[in-house]
Amino acid sequence: MNSFTDSDIRLSVHSSLLDPKPGSNILRLLRFLCLHQGLKTLASWVLGVTLAGVALNVPVALAQTDPVVGHWTTIDDKTHQPKSIIRIDLVDQRLQGTIVKIFTAPGERADPVCEQCKDHRKDKPIIGMTIMTGLKKSSNTSWDGGEILDPNNGSIYKVKLSLTPDAKALDVRGYIGVPMLGRTQTWVRD
Repeated sequence: MNSFTDSDIRLSVHSSLLDPKPGSNILRLLRFLCLHQGLKTLASWVLGVTLAGVALNVPVALAQTDPVVGHWTTIDDKTHQPKSIIRIDLVDQRLQGTIVKIFTAPGERADPVCEQCKDHRKDKPIIGMTIMTGLKKSSNTSWDGGEILDPNNGSIYKVKLSLTPDAKALDVRGYIGVPMLGRTQTWVRD
């Protein structure tokens, strides 16, 4: 029978994550704990691992419950080509969108700044810039009450999002005053 030490236990737990045969080292560790340390230690260890796993996964699980969280590709209205990738996150129960990539044409600046912005974003890099904030869920497939910045002209608009039934596209409506007086752009799930 194998004899385990504390360092063997640490090694076994660590290597079980890399072992191609699922659970082989974990089973040996559990057998060791049960035979040499008693059931109370085994139960404490299992409970600790379970609680740690739940604690680490809860924020991820909550963030993934909102169907618009993730990466979206914006499409240029004129060329119908991809223009940028926006990452939408849920922050304090509100959505915000950040530009994570820009598709530039040959001859365009690879690291553009918001020259036309009129607020704290003036002359700041567009990549990494939060352009959409404050959206609250109004139904299972729509969000409103936020603002969106057009970094091309520095204008800030009210914004409303509507997820398509297949959840592969997002209709983003920027407007002034009422939604009827605005423009809708479709973003595609990346």
